[in-house]
Amino acid sequence: MGVSVGKKVLTSDAAKSIGRTALDIGKEAAKNVAVDVLSGNNVQESLDKELQTAKSKIAEKIKGSGRKRKKRPTHHIANKRYCLLD
Repeated sequence: MGVSVGKKVLTSDAAKSIGRTALDIGKEAAKNVAVDVLSGNNVQESLDKELQTAKSKIAEKIKGSGRKRKKRPTHHIANKRYCLLD
């Protein structure tokens, strides 16, 4: 894999979308862990729970982030029958 291919992958819309999702998940996880610490819950359990949640959300984002192709409209031509005898 060359440098130009790697650069194209990193600057693709899918990579940017995954990066934004990871950032949002990280912010939410940090907030949830801070709330758990302040409320006296076990920090390790909270971190493990947030890690599993982050993994599943990022995996779903990767699975659903394929290129969506536009469907071309299909035009159906009605079969017209002509009678030469009329």
